[in-house]
Amino acid sequence: TMAIDRTIILAELSGMTITSGQVEAEFERMLDAFRSQYGADLVNSSLATLQEQKSSILDQLIRNELFNKKADELNILKESPEALAEYDKIVATNITQYGGQAQFDAAIIAAGYTNETYKAEILKAYRYKALGEELTKDITVSDAEIQAKYEELKTTQFTQAPGATISHIFFGEPTDTAAEAKANEAKKKLDEGAKFEDIALEYGKDASSAQGGLLGSYPYDTTELGPDFMAEVIKLKKEGEISVPVKTSFGWHIIKVTNVVSEPKLYGLTDKVPGENNTEVLVSSLVSDGIKVEKQNAKITELIATWEKEYNVKKYPEKIPMNVKVEPTEGSTTTPSATTPSTTTPSTTTPSTTGAATKP
Repeated sequence: TMAIDRTIILAELSGMTITSGQVEAEFERMLDAFRSQYGADLVNSSLATLQEQKSSILDQLIRNELFNKKADELNILKESPEALAEYDKIVATNITQYGGQAQFDAAIIAAGYTNETYKAEILKAYRYKALGEELTKDITVSDAEIQAKYEELKTTQFTQAPGATISHIFFGEPTDTAAEAKANEAKKKLDEGAKFEDIALEYGKDASSAQGGLLGSYPYDTTELGPDFMAEVIKLKKEGEISVPVKTSFGWHIIKVTNVVSEPKLYGLTDKVPGENNTEVLVSSLVSDGIKVEKQNAKITELIATWEKEYNVKKYPEKIPMNVKVEPTEGSTTTPSATTPSTTTPSTTTPSTTGAATKP
């Protein structure tokens, strides 16, 4: 790469400018984060494509300036007590997730931040969230809107297809001559009252054995598990039913089903469905929250357009220096997903905890 001119004016708004240097600094930070996530070789060979992100970085910087001006006008603090408390909470969570302060510090650096810039980023995201809430506080959702949206979504999002939670004990490949005998031995123990989880741990020859044989919850028409395996699962109709040893193209198994849903199950507006962290949420709340977020986003988008006129925003994306002319190396077909890092996005959702996003 050749040195670029960092003084080129790429946008002007009400007495201030955004330069190529500012865009480049954000772009370099994004590349640092990608390099730590995907490796330098892949990122370097994708530079030509990744540079297309510079125009969205410019848009983001303009939006940030508009948000700053509006937050100033509405006297929304840069460092409110709530924002600082939120920052402390995010840091504490990340330190736990990464297994210590040193590991967390390393993750921040890998994501292209220092501790100071990371803190500033989270406080800024919190300020923008407070601004978004202030600007959209009058938005309401009516029962009629909830009903209409529910009707639109009920078959795709609120109907549970017939299926079950499936566990199995895997005894070995079809060619493994000992597998059938082992399966019969295990089945005898199960019939005598041994716990399925214990037998899975003792006999199971795949990774599921550590989870008591649990594979997960699947609809009967899933394509993620083999068709001949699913044909055996479908034969088990009763709650907690355990199969005889069966042979599929994968090998020998004993299968168990729980949470059996035999007919499509429609959840109504007053029903509860599983939410985050083992909670249960009312369907009506989920629908209402979704409508609210849509309305908030539409309102903010509309406001940004009016602010651009109010502050006489002029932008010159065609002047962005595209300084890299790199031929992709052989075989590099997987470009890292070129999204701008989420913490620079003023969004009405909670500030993104950058630390957590780069977990392997």
